Order: sequence, then structure tokens, then C-alpha cells
Amino acid sequence: MAELKISISELAELLSTNDFFKNFISDFRMEGDFIAFNFQTGQFFPRYVPVSLLFKKFSDGQIIFEISTNWMSDQFLKLLPVKNSKYMKLKFPLLFLYIENIEKSFLKGIHVKDIKFENGLYLINFLIERE
Repeated sequence: MAELKISISELAELLSTNDFFKNFISDFRMEGDFIAFNFQTGQFFPRYVPVSLLFKKFSDGQIIFEISTNWMSDQFLKLLPVKNSKYMKLKFPLLFLYIENIEKSFLKGIHVKDIKFENGLYLINFLIERE
């Protein structure tokens, strides 16, 4: 089993360079223990809302984040029709990422076993599966 240690700032930089997110997320940055970014709404107003994610836990193949926004953005996000997918589910204020589905589509050969956040670092334990 392998272990990856990655800081929030390194994770934000990695995510900001990933084409998968560029259509609806911009301006990744680190704010303390939070991953912050602008979420593109696809609406005329507001065009984007500032969002922060706080890692809560990894459980049953899901990464769970708590979403933090300002009051106005909270109201907007509650009204926004959410398109849940096989990769994620939004149950405001929680965001669930289905890591097994993400692995199958985007991280072939990697199986995440555990994720913890300690002392400003994400500790990711994973297996590399060879075919």
C-alpha cells in the first residue's frame, strides 16, 4: 500500500490544472484548512458564487466535504437545481464525492483505501492495482 501526503495548497494547485473542473470551477486557492474556489453557476446572475470546502471524512468509498459560503450564496445554492451524478451528490451543506466511480473513470489502477487530514496535510492511502 502506498501513502501520499499532499498539502491543501498543493491539492488546490493540482485541481486548478485539471481540465475536468475548468468548465464550472475557477480560482482555486487555499484558505486555512479550506479549499476555496469560485463555482460557475451557468446563470446570468450571479455568474459565480464563492465556495469553500472543509474535509469532513472518508467513509464507505465517499469523500465528504462541508460547503461554506456567504449567506446570499447559501440562499442561491439552495434554489439551484442540482445535477447529481455518478461522481458526486450535493445534500447541502454536504458534498459527497463517490471516489470509486471517480477511480473507474479517471484514476485507473488506483484504489483509495483511506483519506485523513492531519496537520495541514491530506494523508491518502491507496493501492496500485496492476492488470
